[in-house]
Amino acid sequence: MYSAALVSDPIQCQEGDGVVKMKFWASPGVKIRVCTRAPSMGKRYIWCSEPIKRNNTKLAKVVVPGTIWYTFEIVVEAYNFTLDAFGKQGGAAIIDDISYNSSAIYQCRMSKRVKSF
Repeated sequence: MYSAALVSDPIQCQEGDGVVKMKFWASPGVKIRVCTRAPSMGKRYIWCSEPIKRNNTKLAKVVVPGTIWYTFEIVVEAYNFTLDAFGKQGGAAIIDDISYNSSAIYQCRMSKRVKSF
């Protein structure tokens, strides 16, 4: 199954809930969700929201729950590109006006890094 991801820069922890806000449009069948992961961990997500409901380009708001005591990334993932129309398969997702807000934690612990040779 095909998917596309928009990934944040690493975030140095979050105190309490964080909020991701964005406008989006998706072709029929395409789903969009917000996830968190340790930096550079591919699709090994720690948490994911339910698919965000279409809202005619009004601002969507997703709560990233709880305090996160390690460096993490926010991933906005579009998936389920299953449109089949006029002999073409796939779909599209457009994201605009995206923001993330939370209280910062200073002196949080860093996630373990795997050193590659």
